Amino acid sequence: MKFLFLSLLAGVLFSCEEKALKISDAVPYEREIYELINLNLSQAEYQEANLPDKLFIEPFHENEHILSKIENAFPKEDLEFVRKQLRDTIAFTLKGKKLLLSEKVRLISDDTLKRMFNDAIKTEKFSAFWDDYRKKFGKGIMLVYAKPIFSKDGKTAAFYVSSSYGPLSGGGSILLFTKKDKKWKQVRTLSWWIS
Repeated sequence: MKFLFLSLLAGVLFSCEEKALKISDAVPYEREIYELINLNLSQAEYQEANLPDKLFIEPFHENEHILSKIENAFPKEDLEFVRKQLRDTIAFTLKGKKLLLSEKVRLISDDTLKRMFNDAIKTEKFSAFWDDYRKKFGKGIMLVYAKPIFSKDGKTAAFYVSSSYGPLSGGGSILLFTKKDKKWKQVRTLSWWIS
């Protein structure tokens, strides 16, 4: 479980009408990404949380079993579109003004987190990362989202959410959402972990 957590942390650190996504789009529309994040932020009760300002695809690559669950959650005709998104290594940078942030949830620098993580790796003291994290960002949890994976029509999405407060204190899920009448609804949990 500790390896899983370290792998995930390392991955994280490194109009009115609904529009359909085009097969040529490597990155889904911004609007859908912000809708899913804001839905999660509005439903969750965070005492205090810090959200890195970049989304990556790496958390979906935990293992082949999870990749097959994600691929099987979408229509077969969307499979190549889904795989293209899973291969996308470009980070999506979040804009604070498009998020439902509060005094309890704030956006923090992913670049700063990477430097802190690399410093901890160099000293071979992973606990140093969490000590530095708490000094710099306070006692809030680290809230992590992955760049969502969408169907071609933009109405189905796999969305990764996790929260951590230390090397053995956290959990995460890959959730499946569908959009109907301009509203996202969670329909299934594809995978989850806890430490």
